[in-house]
Amino acid sequence: MKRGITTSHHDEGGYNVNTKTCDKGTHIDIDKVRHKVEQGEIDYWFTKITEGQSWQDTKFREIFPKIKAINGIEAGVFHVFRMTSTPEEQFQNITSQLSLIDFKPDVDKLIICTTTVSIEKDKKPNGQEYTQQERSDSLRSLLGQLKLSGYNLVLHVLKTEEWNMYYTHDADLAQYPLCLPYIDKMALQIPHGWEKCDYWNMDKQSVINRPLTEMKWPVLEHVYNYVHNQCSIQ
Repeated sequence: MKRGITTSHHDEGGYNVNTKTCDKGTHIDIDKVRHKVEQGEIDYWFTKITEGQSWQDTKFREIFPKIKAINGIEAGVFHVFRMTSTPEEQFQNITSQLSLIDFKPDVDKLIICTTTVSIEKDKKPNGQEYTQQERSDSLRSLLGQLKLSGYNLVLHVLKTEEWNMYYTHDADLAQYPLCLPYIDKMALQIPHGWEKCDYWNMDKQSVINRPLTEMKWPVLEHVYNYVHNQCSIQ
């Protein structure tokens, strides 16, 4: 199991959703990331690029070259999948933005994040919820288009219990490497369809410089050891 970090504009002088302010003093400490890569504590770094049909992260063109400049790290970008956008619209958004950076489809990873129903609140125009089959078919279509285009895909499941509830458990969806977050207790469980976790997101606070923020990497190591030893994630 590889472990690493995911970032977005929130981590590089961007808007803080918690304080509703612009964190001008917040930035990713490249030297800290490089050191943890050298120490074998970070294997990958994925940064956000797009969401749905029209949203683009304001910092990905700045962050991604920094990732690529670190020797020995696995680089990637992630797209947040939305049911309110068609697979074709999302495909166009992703590929148009990837053309703006030095992204190598045969080497770099493209992560599709399924988010969660409770967070995205995506519903049909009539207010009804999407069915399991509709969600899975739309996701499958997007993944299929990207795979045919030669992209190296990873599927990110933000909440295991919501994946189990809101998506079908078809083997073709589980063909992609699985990425799980550390922040959700349910992420300690493997979603239906997979046998193991391939990528595990670490607490990035150890490499993010924030004003008046205390870094807590030792706590992170304890969480990782618990997951690795107690929860059969290989």
